[in-house]
Amino acid sequence: MIICPSADDFEKSLGTVSHPMFLGIITIASALFAATVYFGIIRHVTRRKGWRIFWGIMVSLLASSFIWAMRGRRFIQPDSGSYDLVTVGFYVMMVAVVMMLLILLRDLAMWIWKGVKAWQNRRGRKLTPKNESDVQPSELQEEKSSEKMDEAKNALLSRRAFLLRGSSYGVLAGTAVLSPPAVWMAKCDRKIREVDIPFERWPEALDGLQIAHLSDIHVGNTITKKDIAAMVEETNALEPDIIVITGDIADGIPKFVAPLLEPMRQFRAKYGIYYVTGNHEHMWGGREWCEAVANLGITVLNNEHRIVTVGGTAFAVAGASDYNSTWRNKHWKSDPAAALADIPKEMFRLMLVHQPKSVDISFENGADLVLLGHTHGGQFWPACYIVDLYHKYARGLYRVGNKAAFVSCGTGYWGPPMRLGVPPEICLVRLRHAQTPQTQAEKA
Repeated sequence: MIICPSADDFEKSLGTVSHPMFLGIITIASALFAATVYFGIIRHVTRRKGWRIFWGIMVSLLASSFIWAMRGRRFIQPDSGSYDLVTVGFYVMMVAVVMMLLILLRDLAMWIWKGVKAWQNRRGRKLTPKNESDVQPSELQEEKSSEKMDEAKNALLSRRAFLLRGSSYGVLAGTAVLSPPAVWMAKCDRKIREVDIPFERWPEALDGLQIAHLSDIHVGNTITKKDIAAMVEETNALEPDIIVITGDIADGIPKFVAPLLEPMRQFRAKYGIYYVTGNHEHMWGGREWCEAVANLGITVLNNEHRIVTVGGTAFAVAGASDYNSTWRNKHWKSDPAAALADIPKEMFRLMLVHQPKSVDISFENGADLVLLGHTHGGQFWPACYIVDLYHKYARGLYRVGNKAAFVSCGTGYWGPPMRLGVPPEICLVRLRHAQTPQTQAEKA
């Protein structure tokens, strides 16, 4: 039995997806992409006005597919033929993101170059001495100065046009070169990331217990049933003792998308499979997604815990609903304190949450190890550095005194099928017993 709000939150949660503000953001993003490509690429590589108009219209039509992709997934079943258009929209988004990144890097490099040249010119004028013999009659001096300025200006404009034209072709070539690897890394380059985490409180009898940690799978859109089957096979090959999924398991209406998770019935773990909701489940119907996951034989932890006993030694696995679940629906609440309540003080506490904002609250309420996701590690370069700055717990392992938090970079991806520099991962966390100085002295 799963503990979920009794109220039917499906229609209410679904309303947040179709909110006019969300549609407005996607529309603005589409217009921004079309404008950036037109003024940053088309205007520099196409000289004839007719061709500029033609390519401008084509780019605008491609940009409009963003809206179709984000909205179409609401009411089209993934196994229907019409969903192919949604899939195309997401691949166009992937190409758009790569191209936008390259345009921004090109423009940033040109701004830096322009700034350096301006500084050198100012510095050169200050260092150039004025000789009396160089002084000309005022009218002649002004005429020569004007001619030199015109020549310099024309030369600068010609050089800038050449650089913009050449770099625009470079952006197009770079997009063609980088787009296939971005898709390949997202779809085919999933890594197995192993990490050992020692704790003094972890029972010595359970030293080396293995936890397979998956997060941010986002099935639906361009992540298919076949992809889920591959994730399950790779996870089972690790022979984990426990499997945990820390939210954002899917994107879409449960009635349509939940069947894609069917291969998860084949998960194999000695001491259970546990799941907590992420923010995306609550966008599409938190209650329905909890029921769908529970029907797969996976234990759903909504502000609750389970006691796991291995050979007479016990520890707790706790989990809290997504941090923003209340914002999505008033019937939900993220409550790490309730999840960790009534666990014996001497017992090790493994806590599952989705967002970094829940980590410190979990530590304050007694969690020893917190596993989470949400950040995707930025998903692609250079967004990974922005994520590092924005989140206190962004990616990888963090030690806080005798406690620890581990942030997965995600097993899938969100939005366009792309990753660059931040591959998807299945994490294998080994819990190790760390001997205290007192224990070492007693053994000696």
